[in-house]
Amino acid sequence: MNYGSDFAWWRMPGVEKWCRNIADDLLAPRSVFLLFPRYCPPEAVQRLSEAICDQIPYTNIHEYWINPANAKGRSPATLLADSLRWPSRKTNGRLGPRELIYSDDWPSLTVITGLEGLPPEEQALWGRFISGWNDAAHGAPSDVARRVLLFPIHGESAFTPPADVRLAVRRFWNPLSQLELTYLLRTALRESSEANWHWAEAVWTELSGGDPQLLERLLTQCIACERDEWGVLTEYGRDLGWNPSQLEKLGAVKATRLSYPSRMRNLGAPPKEFEALWRAGAIVYTPERGMELHAAAAALVGLRQELDQRIWRGQARFLFPVIDAVRFDLCRSLTRLFGEQWIHFADQDRGDLQSTPDGPITQFGHLLCVIRAPQAYFPGVDKNALEASVDILRKARNQLAHYVPLTRAVFEELLSTIQRLDNLL
Repeated sequence: MNYGSDFAWWRMPGVEKWCRNIADDLLAPRSVFLLFPRYCPPEAVQRLSEAICDQIPYTNIHEYWINPANAKGRSPATLLADSLRWPSRKTNGRLGPRELIYSDDWPSLTVITGLEGLPPEEQALWGRFISGWNDAAHGAPSDVARRVLLFPIHGESAFTPPADVRLAVRRFWNPLSQLELTYLLRTALRESSEANWHWAEAVWTELSGGDPQLLERLLTQCIACERDEWGVLTEYGRDLGWNPSQLEKLGAVKATRLSYPSRMRNLGAPPKEFEALWRAGAIVYTPERGMELHAAAAALVGLRQELDQRIWRGQARFLFPVIDAVRFDLCRSLTRLFGEQWIHFADQDRGDLQSTPDGPITQFGHLLCVIRAPQAYFPGVDKNALEASVDILRKARNQLAHYVPLTRAVFEELLSTIQRLDNLL
């Protein structure tokens, strides 16, 4: 199963806003060193780079991919000049960043990809080139200074240049919200069964965090191949090149022990202590959940309790309103059948009785006692089935109230029970 255009997450508002911010840097003008984590695949980096360029009102944009086979031993300025087929007379025998940026026909924006694929010594040459370009831009006339470079970096590079007024270092950080992931999921599952999308919305969006690639993997593997989430997560992590010892050295366990305010603090980039973990793709951020260890990294390290907490979090968000809505409906049905005196059918477990314009509202324990009472007669209704159904809701709510996630079988039984209750009353 391939969701294709249904999973065009780079078109989401949060990502588009992030692209506009990068474009604003380029128009400032500032060159941009743009870092992407490992989970962001090369084709996505390419699409995002194109989306950034779409925000630039320039027609003279030059794209250059650094071919490692051709780059060895050659200066970056020479490679760029050759890519534009510059005649040697343009350089007057000298070729460096200054000669390029001051050339009248040099492109306004040059997008340079492939830097991370070079050996460290070749990357060092490009590092010096970037510094030279930055130095040349300082104090240059405005028509010269507006010639900028964009370096999309996928994964890890041997260096990160220092940022200043003419050079921004940006990271692919928190562009996607949980809400946008949910929208992507609903779009992809519009023809799937309700059982799939209920579980997917409650659980898979929480496990995916800010990684749409993982969400697509969960959809593909857990629906089409009927695999369990744990197996998909560990496989996904290995595909990204992770291993447990590496993740632990980078601080994976520490990332799960941050306080709530620390997790929710958005600095526009990962904290320095987790920079290496982020570059590996093992840290994600969403506005709703803050900074978290990637679920696949948590699975590889064996942090099952951490993943259970996220599964519970998604289930609680999804199910608590549904279960309470059904409880309210049950109470209203009893009021329609027996008037408000039904609350006196059983005095035990009355709990917190709430008065509403539609009649009294009580908790599941008291509801069960009322249903079992002899005077509670339900014409045409199997009382045992009604009691069993309400008890399933009670147990599920109590389990969630104690921070224990439901298994998929119990989750689906609960949803089926809610449907049966609608038919019973």
